[in-house]
Amino acid sequence: MAARFWAAEVWSLAAVAGVVAAISGFIGLLSYHAQWPSGPAIVLVAGMAHLFSVVAGLLGGVLWRYRRRSHRKA
Repeated sequence: MAARFWAAEVWSLAAVAGVVAAISGFIGLLSYHAQWPSGPAIVLVAGMAHLFSVVAGLLGGVLWRYRRRSHRKA
C-alpha cells in the first residue's frame, strides 16, 4: 500500500514495494540486537512507511493534494 503513493505503473509499483519491504525487514531485524521481537518491529516499520506515504506521497499524498488545492484557489 505504501508503494501506491510513489509509483504510477505496475512495474515501478512492484519495484517500490520491494524496496519498502526490504528496508522494513532490515530495520525491523535490527531490533533483534535490542532484544525486541523482530516480527512486530518489521510490521511497525512497514506501518510507519505506509503512514509516511499517505502523508507525503507524490501521487495522492495528503500534503500534495492540499498543496494543489491551495494553488487552485489562489
